[in-house]
Amino acid sequence: MSLTSREQEIMKILTNNPMISQEELATALCISRSAAAVHISNLIKKGKIVGRGYVLSENKSIIVLGQLIGGINVKEQHISFSLNGIGFLLGSGLAKMGESVSLIAAVGDDFIGRALINELQIETLDKKHLLISNELGTTLEVIENNQHRKNSDNATKAITVDYIETKEHLFKNAHTIVNDCSLGVDITATILRLSNKYDFPTINVLNDVKDITPFFSTKILLNLDTVIMHKNQLN
Repeated sequence: MSLTSREQEIMKILTNNPMISQEELATALCISRSAAAVHISNLIKKGKIVGRGYVLSENKSIIVLGQLIGGINVKEQHISFSLNGIGFLLGSGLAKMGESVSLIAAVGDDFIGRALINELQIETLDKKHLLISNELGTTLEVIENNQHRKNSDNATKAITVDYIETKEHLFKNAHTIVNDCSLGVDITATILRLSNKYDFPTINVLNDVKDITPFFSTKILLNLDTVIMHKNQLN
């Protein structure tokens, strides 16, 4: 169950000080003791607190592995800017629903990258695992009259199998991972290996049907639970 903003604030306080009294909690939040008691009761009902002394239940996260993309939309001489990509859309969307999300993605050290990061300032979204590349720019997609063109030399290339393996500790405490298939066969194979090792489901997402082409010559294709994001790709 999702948490309210006040409940998220309380969980943060309890994580830092599990032995805090209700009176101290009320003072820290500038609310009455009875109001603090109601919040604690609701957190117990939601399974976030178990036992006495505010013992917190294990908080398993959703890992989102995907691209952060800056979009330039050109239509009838009108230009607009958007923030896109599986990493951005699903990472921010799930976090806004109150889910605990760890985002693995990469951006360049540029204006677009900073704009994407700024839009990901969400309480339940962990951005510690974002790569910021000084050598590669943020992935940029130009959409002109519904035709998509994306630069190939982008920061997403910094997400390698070696980098994923340095994050194995995340997978030990995950209940689901959302994997962007456009990151390639080797990345997906590593994700599937870790999901089997730690026994959690993997949702493998296609932003474009052509992203599945490299998988046709591998056995991995048979193990993919796949979602296609754009309806126009089914036409």
